[in-house]
Amino acid sequence: MNSETIDTIVEIFNEKILTPVLFMVETERGVALVGFFDRAVSDDDILSTSQAIYDETGYVAEILDIREFSEGERFDFVNTAELVYSASDLVQSIFAMSMLEDFNIMIDKREKMLQRYKEFNTPYLQ
Repeated sequence: MNSETIDTIVEIFNEKILTPVLFMVETERGVALVGFFDRAVSDDDILSTSQAIYDETGYVAEILDIREFSEGERFDFVNTAELVYSASDLVQSIFAMSMLEDFNIMIDKREKMLQRYKEFNTPYLQ
């Protein structure tokens, strides 16, 4: 996908949905766009944005809020997807650090669960 098409997608997206960062992954069917949405985003906003992107670029856009993913998936996505929009470098850095912190918390919880399993033969609290 060329940079003009990416710019068009970002422009359409930002007209309808507020997000400080926007990541994109090209898929077999089109593009997956993942952002950190304002809570006020409705399903209608998502559908109309997806339709506008298709009408303008011919790409089917699957639009998702990063909070729909698990901590591990978020971390993986932030590290592998293309960042196509950021409100600022500071916002981008804070967002990446937040995702890393969420991932570290998940790892800590998993380690504690594994330790309980080793000690008590169950992952559940005793």
